Amino acid sequence: MERLKVKHLFIFLSMSLLLFSCAKESMTTIDSETEFPSTGEVVGATIYGAVLNEEGPIENAQVQLKSSDVFLTTMTDEYGNFLFENIKNKGATAYITVVKDGKFDAFRRMGVTAEKYNYTQIKMVDKIVLGSINNAQGSTLSHDSGAKITLASNGVIDNNGNIVNGNYDVSMSWIDPSSDDLAQRMVGDLSGIDEEGNIRALGSFGMLQVELNGANGEELNLTKDAELEFPVPASMLNNAPSSIPLWSFDEEHGYWVEDGSATLVGNKYIGSVSHFSTWNVDTKDDPMDISGTFVIENEGRLLPPSYYEVRLCMENGTSAGGWLCDDGHFEFINVPQGQSMTLKLIDYCGVEVYSTEIGPYTEEVIDLGEIEVLSSTVLSVENIVGNAVDCDLNEITNGHVLVNYNNFSQIYPLDENGAFDILITVCEEFEISFQVIDETSFTTSDPIPVTSWDGIFEFNDILVCTELDSYVHFVIEGHLDVLRTEDISVGWFVNEALVGDTAMIFNAVMQNGGFEFITLTWDKKTEVGVPTPGITVDENNTLFSFQNGTVNYSCPAENVETLLEIAPTGFSSWDTKGSFNGLIEIDGVDTPIYGSFKYQ
Repeated sequence: MERLKVKHLFIFLSMSLLLFSCAKESMTTIDSETEFPSTGEVVGATIYGAVLNEEGPIENAQVQLKSSDVFLTTMTDEYGNFLFENIKNKGATAYITVVKDGKFDAFRRMGVTAEKYNYTQIKMVDKIVLGSINNAQGSTLSHDSGAKITLASNGVIDNNGNIVNGNYDVSMSWIDPSSDDLAQRMVGDLSGIDEEGNIRALGSFGMLQVELNGANGEELNLTKDAELEFPVPASMLNNAPSSIPLWSFDEEHGYWVEDGSATLVGNKYIGSVSHFSTWNVDTKDDPMDISGTFVIENEGRLLPPSYYEVRLCMENGTSAGGWLCDDGHFEFINVPQGQSMTLKLIDYCGVEVYSTEIGPYTEEVIDLGEIEVLSSTVLSVENIVGNAVDCDLNEITNGHVLVNYNNFSQIYPLDENGAFDILITVCEEFEISFQVIDETSFTTSDPIPVTSWDGIFEFNDILVCTELDSYVHFVIEGHLDVLRTEDISVGWFVNEALVGDTAMIFNAVMQNGGFEFITLTWDKKTEVGVPTPGITVDENNTLFSFQNGTVNYSCPAENVETLLEIAPTGFSSWDTKGSFNGLIEIDGVDTPIYGSFKYQ
């Protein structure tokens, strides 16, 4: 096999954001040890968010929506945004995972309000090595927060169950339960499954993320119990019980599972653990759901509620948080019954604009109805209105507006006529621009700067005509919906063993928290390395295959049509664009498959 072309691409495509919902969860047996909630009915919604750290947005983090009815994964854009638009979510809560080199994996479970834009923020933590331990000796390591870990001699094994010889690294992060950014740092949510298999509402007194790695970076685990010490913030110490359940986070299902207990010694909880994931020390109570809708007014104007944070602060010092949907709706799922609480609303300038005491409640479902907020914060609220059209001046019916504001961005959907009407709240000195994204044609407008304010900016017929340099998008109905636009390597190959000397293979390799491979095969060419434009694939060849660490699909080229456009610019470089559609047999059922790609 001869490699004819290899080129690395780094391309930008804007993605987007999410929050809460209300439905009790029935139980179903997943394995012999723990019963996890069943998924429930499919809910249509849009889920979007931002991934960040202390310094700001994180670009090119891999985000996976594990609760959708098809396998969905995307990468964050330069502003840390991700977007899963008009998806079908299994149940009233969504489960999201985020992976980025050098960071602890992040996990978020959140409620979903049907047919709304649901937003969340996820703050990732640097994976910093505390120290190196010789396995034959064991040792104790301390974190800056005061957290500690004690590992026994010969207490660590590799993935094959063998005792580790020599040293291994220990990384740790403490999540402060009293911090203002707990909603961003939260692992999962505060839904737990107790030792009896019941869903419980948790109140966290601290979380520890711990990872053990061998010489080659491989993850290790325990063969002997390790001891963890969780510091308790001074503001929570008076409410800390003398003994508290320990909970480990199940990364596959996205729930906390009760696993042992810890004892309060001074200002720390101390407990033993038999394996490593993220660990949590939490009280447990009967759960309830609380919902409502905020209507926010400032100087006689109704403000857009998107990106406002809502918090519940419990009387025992614990708390929960999330963000408003695009219509101001919120819903907390599985919060403790029987406690007085403070409901707070925080604008995205970081100002608390509302606070009220609620509860205690003993019902399972509480609807607070409409909550009117008169914001006294001095804000500059400006209006951007307009509409967008494609290259043929047709209205764009599937797209959004990306507003870039200093080191932050906001996403607003276009309506069915390609129009938008956006209120922008300015908190400080600013630099603002926006652009429109057509999510059907993978095109974007040029960035439009906003340099001064006069109350209303109107932009008519914004032309959305700039096509992305490269992308691969395909759908296997009911199974996969994959879009890749960044970190793509592409190669054309001649495989003479496949069909004489005529087989051409388009191979896209994407580094996506690992590696993925998409392969398309043609059987004709006009010269070495250049397939015939507009060909139909021979039914004896493989048209399509996709594989990564999770799934592996291969589609025989039966009843498949492919359109391929080639624009040669030299022996080792072409612009390539194409589309395909057909059927793939999955579990004995013919399933539609279709997609498109471009490489330049």
